[in-house]
Amino acid sequence: GYFSPQNYLIAAIPFTYKLRNDKYDIAVDASLGYQTYVNDEADFFPCHDDLNKLAQTLNQSGLLKRAKYEREDESGVGGSIKANLDYYLLDDLVLGGQIGYSTFGEYKEMSEMLYIKSVLGE
Repeated sequence: GYFSPQNYLIAAIPFTYKLRNDKYDIAVDASLGYQTYVNDEADFFPCHDDLNKLAQTLNQSGLLKRAKYEREDESGVGGSIKANLDYYLLDDLVLGGQIGYSTFGEYKEMSEMLYIKSVLGE
């Protein structure tokens, strides 16, 4: 299973804040909004009928809790935030980092990144 909804709608209000000076750049991006989706029932093994039949048999005998991915229908508030900091070690050498968080319903994702950028040429 993977997230592949048949219907998906998001309406969000984005917010961006940026600050820049000679030594560093700061950027914060955030959004808050409403999301809704419908994900139809789906086979565990979409390309293998024999495995789906086995899953159905195991389900009917009580050895498997369910034989398909269940239909999902979810709506509610969702949001995300991402912050970047770039610090200029030299005019053409930057040490940076980024952190982000996104959530909606049971879905939650966090990301972090550290990096060094070098600008070649002018």
